[in-house]
Amino acid sequence: MKTIRLSVTSLLLMGSLVSMGGALTGKNPEVRTVKVVKSERKKFRLYIPSTLPLGGSQVQVSLTDADGNVLHQGTAIDRYQQGISYDLNSLPDGQYFLAVTNDAWWTSQPFEINGNTLSVDDKRVTQVMRPVVSSYAKNKVQLTVQSTNVPEMTVALYDKNNELVFAEHMSGVVKRYDLSTLPAGRYTMSVGSPAKKFSELIDISH
Repeated sequence: MKTIRLSVTSLLLMGSLVSMGGALTGKNPEVRTVKVVKSERKKFRLYIPSTLPLGGSQVQVSLTDADGNVLHQGTAIDRYQQGISYDLNSLPDGQYFLAVTNDAWWTSQPFEINGNTLSVDDKRVTQVMRPVVSSYAKNKVQLTVQSTNVPEMTVALYDKNNELVFAEHMSGVVKRYDLSTLPAGRYTMSVGSPAKKFSELIDISH
């Protein structure tokens, strides 16, 4: 995890933690990581771009049904950029989810088998990129999160004892936080959706 080091004044301001900012103008930019393409009646191919950051063409893959039962889990590597084939002929009709992730992003592609035929809808894909936490001024951090089809993210801050300092929902792309009232120490910021969360370390010192 990346560590953001902040310089905090020794005289702490009175009051609680302050959050500022909101969404950028316009829509959240679409994030494309991997692509699922139907290849046969009940088969699809998973394409993993070699240009993906932090992990390249190696990803973790899990296939679950509508009840959350894990049907397949493992590592996928698309060395030759030809796509990885998945055969679903043994599965009955129903809704399924293919989750693909590495250290930089997480994506979930829902698909359906109906009448022994597979259908994949790209418009329903859910994606979350690893958040970017940066110091934009003394004692203040800016959180930037890119996602697709995630209406609301959860942001939580924990101290070194894993005690919750604060938690809130984030509906925009960018949010700013004033951490000047916090005591010195190491904190963990957890950001993500109910299905996937990323963590970043923040060191505050007087």
